[in-house]
Amino acid sequence: FTRFLELMGNGTELKITHTYRNSQELIDQASLFISKNPLQLQKKLTSERHIEYPLVFWRDDDLSKALELSVQKIIKDFGKEKSILLLGRTSFDQEVIKNSKQFRIIKERSRTKVEYIPSLQTPITFLTVHKSKGLEADNVVLLNFKNDKMGFPNQIADDKVLNLVLTKDEDYPFAEERRLFYVAITRTKNRTFILTPNKKPSIFEREFTKSNSVCFVSMRKE
Repeated sequence: FTRFLELMGNGTELKITHTYRNSQELIDQASLFISKNPLQLQKKLTSERHIEYPLVFWRDDDLSKALELSVQKIIKDFGKEKSILLLGRTSFDQEVIKNSKQFRIIKERSRTKVEYIPSLQTPITFLTVHKSKGLEADNVVLLNFKNDKMGFPNQIADDKVLNLVLTKDEDYPFAEERRLFYVAITRTKNRTFILTPNKKPSIFEREFTKSNSVCFVSMRKE
């Protein structure tokens, strides 16, 4: 797509520049992150919606406990009826849900529903980030923002052998993983909570700093 006009000849590039889903604060942060790749198509998005701290990096020694606390925070701030989308980089991130006694996974054909035991009214769904493209929810929780082979960025997906068959457009480190993270944080209408282990946090985290758009919460076991 980035070389469409070059390869296909005459054409017109039309850009969607307005979003009705995300707040301006979230869009600004997401755009700064994705535009670090100079090969990425650039565009300026605007929104009439505003919200403080649309990105919350929630650090905890226990990611299952962090999930419980973040869902409690979402319900407190936005109500029981608002939808929550739990996102995993891979399906293995469901373990964060399974390791909590407050959630029960219900398998369905197209998606995985999650029951939150203290409040069965809250609609919760689990998807991988890939499957969430084009979808939205009132709030989003990214389950495993860890610096690990199966973390985020997923280091198997950026394997040197795999890179031999990719085009030069993908030379930028973790180019596809950056796009996937952009997808993950922009599925929300309100806030995205990013669950991060205290040990070995994702290398992407260092690209964000505390501001009115980004909040860092740190929980540690006593």
